[in-house]
Amino acid sequence: MKQNIIIAFFCLLSAFSLAQPFGVLKRFSADANLSQSRILDIQQDEKGFIWLGTYIGLIRYDGNTFQNFEVLQRGRLNLLSNRVSSFKFDKNGRIWIKSEQDEIYYFDTKNLNYHSPLESYSKKYSNNSFREFRLMSSGRVWLFSQDKNTAVVFETDNSLSEISFEKAKLQGGKIQEVFEDTMGTTWFLTSKGICRLKKSAEVPEYFFFNMSRPSGRSYSYNSVMETKDELWFAGTAGKLTRYSKQSNAFFDVQLGINADIDRIKYVRGGKVLIVTKTQGIGYYDMKTAKLDVYNSKTTAGFPDANSKYLGLTHSRYFWFETNALGIYRFDLLSRKLKHLQVDSTDPTAEGISRKTILITAPDGTIWTQPRGGALAYWDKKQDKLVSISYAMKESAEVVSDVMHAATFDRLGNLWFCSYRQGLDLMTFDNKHFSALKLDVSSGRKKNNVRGLMADRKGNLWLASRTDKITLFDSKKRKIGVLGSDGTLSAGSPGWGADIYHMLEDNKSRIWVATRGNGLYCLLPTAKPFHYKVIHYKYNEANRYSISSNDIYRVFQAASGQIYLATWGGGVNLIRESNSKIQFINYRNELKNYPIKSADRVRSIVESKDHQLFFISSYKLFSFSGKKQSPNALKFKEYPQVSGNDILDILVTSENKLALATNGKGMLLVDLNQKKELKVQSFGEETIGFPIDGVVSIQEDKLGKIWLMGSNQIVRFDSKNATSETFPELKSLIGNEIFSEATKCRLPDGEIVLGYSSGAVVFKPENIKPFRFRPYLAITSFTVNNKELHEINPETPSNPDLLQEVRLEHDQNFFRVQFSALDYVKNENIVYRYKLEGVDNQWNYIKGGQSINYTNLSRGKYTLLIASTNDHNLWVNNERKIKITILPSIWWTNLAIICYILLAIALFSFIRRTFSTILKLRNDVQIEKQVSDLKMKFFTDISHEIRTPLTMITAPVEKMLSDNNIPESIKIQLQGIERNSNRLLNLVNQILDLRKIQNRKLEVKAINLGQFAAKVCENFREISLQSKIRLDLKVNATTPIVWADADSLDKILVNLISNAFKYCHKGDTIEVIIEESEKQVLLKVSDNGPGINPVIQKRLFIRFSNYNENPNNPSTGIGLSIVKDLADKHGATIMVDSVAGKGSSFQLCFLKGFHHFDEDVDILFEEADEDLTTTTGLENEVVIPKTEENSKGKPLGLLVEDDPELRDFIVSVLEEDYTIHVAENGIEGHLKTARLCPDFIISDIMMPQMDGIEMLKLIRKNIATSHIPVILLSAKTAIENKLEGMEYGADEYMVKPFNVSYLRARVKNVLEQRKRLQLLYSSGNIAEISVEEPLQISNQDHKFMFQVIKLVKDNVSKTDFSVEELGKLMYMSRASFFNKLKDLTGVSPVVFIRDIRLNEAAEMLKNEDMLIKEICFEVGFSDLKYFGKCFKAKFNYTPAEYRRLYR
Repeated sequence: MKQNIIIAFFCLLSAFSLAQPFGVLKRFSADANLSQSRILDIQQDEKGFIWLGTYIGLIRYDGNTFQNFEVLQRGRLNLLSNRVSSFKFDKNGRIWIKSEQDEIYYFDTKNLNYHSPLESYSKKYSNNSFREFRLMSSGRVWLFSQDKNTAVVFETDNSLSEISFEKAKLQGGKIQEVFEDTMGTTWFLTSKGICRLKKSAEVPEYFFFNMSRPSGRSYSYNSVMETKDELWFAGTAGKLTRYSKQSNAFFDVQLGINADIDRIKYVRGGKVLIVTKTQGIGYYDMKTAKLDVYNSKTTAGFPDANSKYLGLTHSRYFWFETNALGIYRFDLLSRKLKHLQVDSTDPTAEGISRKTILITAPDGTIWTQPRGGALAYWDKKQDKLVSISYAMKESAEVVSDVMHAATFDRLGNLWFCSYRQGLDLMTFDNKHFSALKLDVSSGRKKNNVRGLMADRKGNLWLASRTDKITLFDSKKRKIGVLGSDGTLSAGSPGWGADIYHMLEDNKSRIWVATRGNGLYCLLPTAKPFHYKVIHYKYNEANRYSISSNDIYRVFQAASGQIYLATWGGGVNLIRESNSKIQFINYRNELKNYPIKSADRVRSIVESKDHQLFFISSYKLFSFSGKKQSPNALKFKEYPQVSGNDILDILVTSENKLALATNGKGMLLVDLNQKKELKVQSFGEETIGFPIDGVVSIQEDKLGKIWLMGSNQIVRFDSKNATSETFPELKSLIGNEIFSEATKCRLPDGEIVLGYSSGAVVFKPENIKPFRFRPYLAITSFTVNNKELHEINPETPSNPDLLQEVRLEHDQNFFRVQFSALDYVKNENIVYRYKLEGVDNQWNYIKGGQSINYTNLSRGKYTLLIASTNDHNLWVNNERKIKITILPSIWWTNLAIICYILLAIALFSFIRRTFSTILKLRNDVQIEKQVSDLKMKFFTDISHEIRTPLTMITAPVEKMLSDNNIPESIKIQLQGIERNSNRLLNLVNQILDLRKIQNRKLEVKAINLGQFAAKVCENFREISLQSKIRLDLKVNATTPIVWADADSLDKILVNLISNAFKYCHKGDTIEVIIEESEKQVLLKVSDNGPGINPVIQKRLFIRFSNYNENPNNPSTGIGLSIVKDLADKHGATIMVDSVAGKGSSFQLCFLKGFHHFDEDVDILFEEADEDLTTTTGLENEVVIPKTEENSKGKPLGLLVEDDPELRDFIVSVLEEDYTIHVAENGIEGHLKTARLCPDFIISDIMMPQMDGIEMLKLIRKNIATSHIPVILLSAKTAIENKLEGMEYGADEYMVKPFNVSYLRARVKNVLEQRKRLQLLYSSGNIAEISVEEPLQISNQDHKFMFQVIKLVKDNVSKTDFSVEELGKLMYMSRASFFNKLKDLTGVSPVVFIRDIRLNEAAEMLKNEDMLIKEICFEVGFSDLKYFGKCFKAKFNYTPAEYRRLYR
């Protein structure tokens, strides 16, 4: 009996809790933008903006920002009062306001400004001309005055139309109401009758104006109602008139009452509510024409007088008030009257007059603030008013329950301004979630539910951490509290530790897992809710006890096997045999268990293919759920999900693993047939996913996954990839948090979740997705930090109306602010945006309301913005703004056309220019090629001339040196020599042209006076012989010029030579040097025959002969060389010549060296001696004559393709050398390898193979690389000489050559080779490595260095032979013998012996060894032979040699 009473009490308490709405308050009083603390009216417009009426104007709230629209008193509208006590919206975006002084004006939401409807007619109407307004359903607004016979209509296009009534008709009357029916007809209810103004008419029609009541007064109409077919008009003295739309006729309705009718209201079912001023109300049945009257006579307590209509709700409840406190409610169905009152909990509101409020929430709940009372909701079941203070946690000191204004938005959120002032928002639970709260034990503030279980009978078990287990039946009624003794009583003992999990197995046993006190097994008895309790704990001495007392989960697999997840002891298997229980774990038979990495196990689950998965802190493991020996169990770790703190695990209906992690959201794991994991992560990094830390996870019947964060619930739909949140849950649990892995799904599909104060219960199937689509408002559009309408007045002032924006080229930085008009959790709303033309993908921001774009180029763009609602679901509220960035004036179409034309013109010009340049370049190239061919022709001819010149000069020279030649013949030979030298000079001039073209100038500072003196000195003998005077005049102190000495020499020599050539006996040649500020001048003048003016024009043209005297021919090269060299120096050359008076050549050199380009080498060091022209041959190398080799003449090889020159050279050298000849390079190379000559003389230009190629082959062959080579060539260029020397030529001689010089060079080369042989034969490695021995190739030097090193390394071996040394050098005996003999001058045997003796000599000097020991140490096996050889080399015996040096 007692138990039933307790259950009934809890049922009553539960019912009261369900009936009582509870809200969560959000206060805006701290918002700085909310400039007014007292709000007089609150309304929501069609889009969803919240508008506030204040003492100084309107305020608009978009969920993020309060925007103030202040109306100035005595401002542009000239208002007497700017207080907005109430306002109304029309259908054209205008907010109509009536001030306290009855002034009518409106706020235009399109341009965000206040206007007077009469501002365009200010001369005709004043602000107080009309004191009433009515909003029509069509959007028209009527303005009228009660004491005037004029009304005006404000049309939807802001135009004004005036309607004038006949004065005779409306004399003394007034307009009491204006009504527009569904046909567009406007009805005026006046105190004289009814006026009708049809839609297209301009003049009204009058009805009942000639009728009067028995009292003589006219019938006055003040209320109208419309049905589908009729209009009903009500007025004074019970007058009720019907108008038929079909017949266009009026009919009177006889009510039988004489009281004035204040209002008529249609009620569903063909009923009409008639409210009178003095006789109560009437309830008229339109079908039966029956009237039921309810007043003080028919209904007890019904007030007759001063009744004020407040509203009709639910089509049955009529609400009204009188002068008495409270509010009246009359039920039209039950015919019962109720006087409701509610007291305020705010003592400061006592005695203050307050506004009467009656509002209906979207869910049908009635809220009212009656006369003298507080804002309260009507508890329908108890038929009473309950103050709002009971629906919120805040005290009356924070929020008063007496309101200035209150309203509901579309979502059922309550907005109000209390007498504590400021703006408040209250959100309510939507009834989908309910809470089961446990009794709080003494000393504890909260009951943290950590264990949940539903048994087979549908009972719900809730276990808090340290208290007992509370049982509820299937209807959530409390059964009792279960203690650790297995009894259901309040005095039973506790469980000794936090209960983390409970399980009912297939044998109806209840397993209770605790953290810290082991495992309990509850065996059912015959008595309900009475159990036999067995307790299992960890025992160190018993290997088959539980591995840990901290047990997080008990799980029974499909096979019936029970597993325990322990914290610190890993997984345990329960083995039952003979009513005895053993715990199989890593301590006994689970040998393969990874205890080091899987000791802290939180949970175990089983997949559909009977694979068991368990989580251990940061890791996931699996093993087979099939029955097998514990020793055979294999455990597998999945590193793909490692590193995340996994708090819960679930196997979904699709056989996937869902893992709840702390920090990475949810992981969805798909295990394929190959046992490979495919992991998907859903966290805050995933777009639109609301939580990062998931503490618990549960799947409902429909396959949706419910995730519990610390303070919220998320429903995840994997198919649609949506995640829905439920902000209304906060009104149920406040700031409480959900418990880790504490969830349970009941048989009927309900889900129970444990949290810090109890459990939350809900049925997922009843919770439909929240599809509310908040309007996405554009609240600001700024360009370059200014509002768009300030820059472009043509755009609307309200940025929310923007659809297309045109910006100038320098207005390419803009910011857009926006807000989804969802006010509950607007900070959780996710926005996405994309600027087509810039962004390829969506950009996402959470809670942010502004985006920026900068430096946009000209073009057309489309800005797309969308958002979720406050439940985190994407809705179709996309906004689109087309943005055009106009081009600058230089990027307009006209400008682009001009650019194209200019580009075409420029292209044509460039093309023509390039064509001209290419043509000129081609012409220059052709000219250069012709010039090169001409120069090559002359050069080749010159080279060919040198060979026959050699055949002329060499024999002549030889004959002139022969004393046996008669003197008369020598005179003729001297003439031959003189003319051949002249011819050689002409050839050298031609070759000088090529040198000038290819040679790089080496510029240094030269004293021009001294330099010219030396050059002139060389011409003294010529001057004396020709009797032509040569004078040098230096009119400068230090005429320093920067010039190339060789080039300067050629310039002076050519100019002076030309002067001598054309001057006659007795003429004078002057060389004059002068100096100016910036130049040094060089003049060569003569008083010869002069130069013809015609010839002067081509004077410096190459190969142009201007000499008219056939006896004195000219090549036309000399002055061309002078001009080229002058140009290279940046100097100018001028000619001043008068025929018959002489000529003057003047060169102007710039001072300094900065005018030279980079192709010139500037030498700053001073030379010891300037280069001057030498007329004689080079000094011969004098080599002392040495004794001839006893073996015979040295062997030489001559390689020359010209047979005459070849025979001549043989004749010159055959007296001293044995000469072999070859006709070309191929033959020369073969004979070199065969003969191994002592020296080679070779021409360069030969058929088949030239001399350079032959030289390369000789130097590459180790057997011949040491042979000296002398090259003969007609090529005089330094590049040719360098090429020959680079490939190892010992000497380079230019044709024609001096015979004596050739003999001297051959002899010198052989003498150098002999000196080299002496050095190498000594075997001194140190001397060879430090100083390069004479002229020898690196290859030969390395060869000798290696030979000497090998001999010294093997010096102690008595059997070390020439054959062995040759093998070590990878050469045949013969080749090695010849090579070494040619390099050292001795045979290899002697060379090895000499090195042994040299080593012995060093030992005798420095070592204390016996002579016998030294003999053997250096490789001699016979002491006597050693002594003989030593004395032969050093002229001392070994003993004498030691005494000599020690």
